[in-house]
Amino acid sequence: MLGVIFVFLSNFVFAANEGKFFIVKGNVQIENGKEILKAKVGASVSAGDVIVTDVDSRAKIVMVDKNVIHVSPSTRLKIETYKTTGADKNVNLNLIEGKVRNDVKQKYDNKNSKFEVRTATAVAGVRGTRFITSFDKANKVTQVITVSGKVEFQSITAANTGNTNTSGVTVEAGQKSEQKESNNPSAPIVLPPTEMKQIETEATVKKG
Repeated sequence: MLGVIFVFLSNFVFAANEGKFFIVKGNVQIENGKEILKAKVGASVSAGDVIVTDVDSRAKIVMVDKNVIHVSPSTRLKIETYKTTGADKNVNLNLIEGKVRNDVKQKYDNKNSKFEVRTATAVAGVRGTRFITSFDKANKVTQVITVSGKVEFQSITAANTGNTNTSGVTVEAGQKSEQKESNNPSAPIVLPPTEMKQIETEATVKKG
């Protein structure tokens, strides 16, 4: 009987933790609705948590399904939903402000299974790729830069109403698109390789 209880509790603990901090630099906090915790390497991340990085602080989070989240300085990111198995495989990240890079290892069809980064004004959805999303809260500008793969980018209004045919754009590898407040995303532009490399480097959290 004790063995059964131990297995049950072990599975519960594993299920409740969707990821762990792999790298923490500077002042990084976890807000879980009940308390504010100082993030450290090995600390768990769960759905509902808000990751907050101070100026000159950053973090790398490795999720249970091997997806990786790089959180840049001056960022607030909420893990709204993180379901990794079955028909309900669904990831919803709320970028309140700042910048994140996502290295998406899993495959999503953007229909039955989704990986989305949402801001107050836009939604970026992927199938499996590496991309950078930033949100300027003061100016209400969302930007998407695709490192590899493709990102479906649309306004939050279009996403909520399902009207994706007339307003969304596909941001290919090496391209950038911006969306300002209630407008539709801009036509993607190709970034020079040197600029692309610099942007990718700045958004990647590494040891040392």
